[in-house]
Amino acid sequence: MESMKNFIEGLTVPLLLALFGGAARAVRFGVRSWRQFAAALMVSGFAGVIVHLLIQDASMSESVKAALVGLSGYSGGMILDALATRLQKGVERLDFKLGERPWDGVERRSGNRNEVYSQSCHGPDACKHNGYSHENSGRDNARADGSR
Repeated sequence: MESMKNFIEGLTVPLLLALFGGAARAVRFGVRSWRQFAAALMVSGFAGVIVHLLIQDASMSESVKAALVGLSGYSGGMILDALATRLQKGVERLDFKLGERPWDGVERRSGNRNEVYSQSCHGPDACKHNGYSHENSGRDNARADGSR
């Protein structure tokens, strides 16, 4: 229990730095409502904590780490998107059994268009992803309910 308390206390300063970065961005670009401001701060705080956790063991000065956390709070959702993309590329390089990848058929946003990962189905139960069924139909894009 004590280690959890220390962990949370260790996140206080990075969280405040990230929130300050998010507030600076909100002031710079303006927000239309308190709800929008609160949402921006929540994203900024989350981004800052994630970046802090990623760099806490890096061999760099504490001031550089603090600056990175503050900038990640300022960047908010953009830094989260960049980190998620980087993570996704790393996961795609992993070798799964029988060549299966758990995200096959899952829709994702890429730039200004939606793309669907390769839709490979394995096994007798056939896959049902995104409302589509490939089960013995021979039609790759037939919906599970029979509509197109």
